[in-house]
Amino acid sequence: MLAALASVLLVLGSLVDVLDLSCAAAASLGVVYARIEYGAKWSAAVWLCASVVSLLLFPRSAPLLFALFAGPYPLFKAFAERRTQVVSWVCKLLFFNLALTAVLVVGVYLLGLEDFFGFTVVVYAAGNALFVLFDIALTQLISVYYRRFRR
Repeated sequence: MLAALASVLLVLGSLVDVLDLSCAAAASLGVVYARIEYGAKWSAAVWLCASVVSLLLFPRSAPLLFALFAGPYPLFKAFAERRTQVVSWVCKLLFFNLALTAVLVVGVYLLGLEDFFGFTVVVYAAGNALFVLFDIALTQLISVYYRRFRR
């Protein structure tokens, strides 16, 4: 059910180009929910199922972002945040930069997506700033979920 919902969001993100980032982030909430309620194995299954289905249906940017970054990130976040805060942030930023490079390489060279900005410093700087905001927002959403529903 969660994988199907994530797939629908990713297809929507593929159909409306301006929604690709937000739909990938919204689809990752299904992975977060599965991680909290059912554990790492089921959340990995949600990520893999939604990634495969959405990439097969619409091999565009939203499913690619989800498959390489937004989907596995909640799993990695849970792992990284068991470390000290400094080590955690270093690990998370390293994960993001590797994922961003993978998204750019796969998108441009394998899927033939347009290369608007390339591998520039601006893309990585803006991406890192937005990633930090995404991580903080995701942490806040997880905290609210625990306070409201997991008493």
